[in-house]
Amino acid sequence: VLTADDPYFLFDMDGVRDPDTGMPAAWASGMAGHFPNGFMEVSTSGTGYHVMGKCDAMVTRDRRRKFAEGKGEFYTEGRFVALGFAPMGSIDIDWTAQIMQVVPKKETVDMTVEFNVVQRRDEIGAGVPKRVRRSV
Repeated sequence: VLTADDPYFLFDMDGVRDPDTGMPAAWASGMAGHFPNGFMEVSTSGTGYHVMGKCDAMVTRDRRRKFAEGKGEFYTEGRFVALGFAPMGSIDIDWTAQIMQVVPKKETVDMTVEFNVVQRRDEIGAGVPKRVRRSV
């Protein structure tokens, strides 16, 4: 289980490995190439990979959880991991810089709202609404 109190991450790639041949999809090979000598294993389904290691969760908090049309998932906490098979590499390498390169940023949402405010009549006389624009 990944918690906020530990330094580890899970990079989960789903549906990117042929279970009969063991061949990874080109996208998975490219992504795995960013983590040389890092901990990697085949997922329990046999059709994906897990990459695990250390990262600075505060630095990577603006990264998306799911990306690449659902094939890639990135977690630093709140995730249970069923360990797979054929593990290799070290889990004790810090991959913060690589994560910042390969995991896309979360999309920002414009939270600007417009609304009308009616002030008290004794403050502005006629109680005419004024338009207010605020970012929340």
